[in-house]
Amino acid sequence: MNVCHKCIEDSELGNIIESNNEKGYCDYCKKNNTFIMDIEIIAEKIINAIEYEFDDPVNGLAWDGGWIEGNREVIDNHDMLADYVGIGGSKAFKDILYLLPDNDWYPNEFYGLTDLEVMLYSWDRFKQEVKYKNRYFFSFDKLEEHDEIKKPFIFLKEICNIFEDNDFICTIPVGTTIYRGRWSNKNIKYYTEQDLGKPPKESAIYPNRFSPTGIPMFYGSDKSETCYEETNTSKPGIFSLGEWTTNREIKIIDLTNHLRFSLKEQKHIIDNYPSIYDVNNRNKIQTYNFLVSFANDLIKPVNKDGMEHIEYVPTQIIVEYIKDIYDFEDKIEGFAYYSAKNGLKNYVFFSDDNPFILQKVTHTQYT
Repeated sequence: MNVCHKCIEDSELGNIIESNNEKGYCDYCKKNNTFIMDIEIIAEKIINAIEYEFDDPVNGLAWDGGWIEGNREVIDNHDMLADYVGIGGSKAFKDILYLLPDNDWYPNEFYGLTDLEVMLYSWDRFKQEVKYKNRYFFSFDKLEEHDEIKKPFIFLKEICNIFEDNDFICTIPVGTTIYRGRWSNKNIKYYTEQDLGKPPKESAIYPNRFSPTGIPMFYGSDKSETCYEETNTSKPGIFSLGEWTTNREIKIIDLTNHLRFSLKEQKHIIDNYPSIYDVNNRNKIQTYNFLVSFANDLIKPVNKDGMEHIEYVPTQIIVEYIKDIYDFEDKIEGFAYYSAKNGLKNYVFFSDDNPFILQKVTHTQYT
């Protein structure tokens, strides 16, 4: 029996059928001269995709009147097709179900952690370690040999590897416009690079998301309205907006490169999410899932109640590691991320010099 690309619910499987470039009669929708593939070949590809992440529980679980599960659930064929491999609504569902092996499925790590779980638990451990235990000498902490969770210093290296290996490093060209604003509730208008640029270190008396007290950085946005949203105090005053341009190229890590941000849901979404049927890119699935969780964490609102001194520590350490420790091919001097205020792009730059030229200043009075 043949199935066409439109009767298979998963888009990647549909693309595989199309790329096979065979046209004929579909036994499910009864259309002729459409892209088709033998249902048994489709079933083989589905089994291959399942076996990439799952195994027969007989190969790793104990049995005592039923499977003795670890921290996950055994999945039967019906639920596997409906919920995990993307063909729950396919017209060929029943025939594919019949062609699957006569066994249940269980994540192939059995009692261990998946790569995604390792990174998520390592990130959680890193945050707890540097916020509440060891802030300056955390790289010397000890773990049991069998512990799969990465030590904080190893985690830092791993996340930089992820940035480097998945095209998150970008170049900001010369002449790029960056906006940076400053509010005054005392009706003061700011005009100069000194007033609107990165503050001097003696004025950096409050911590920010990526910069600790005493280490100033240049925060900006690619849109003027983002500056307003990020700095708005909801009090009457004057908003001074500086329009800057870069005077040289700047290498940054850009978390907006492969991720989108849903302002309504306040969470990140992966662009071009790899399909489990894409044998060349499915190894990135767990990495991308981790990056979504990491990016969501990165922009969570933090109350300015004194606890920001603690809550900002993990991201401050990551920036310092990126800036001074990890051996990137080119020096990294900034970070781009989504604003939780309006879903547009924010920047933080930690260049040693000043790679910006102030081109124009505008002032807006708010009452």
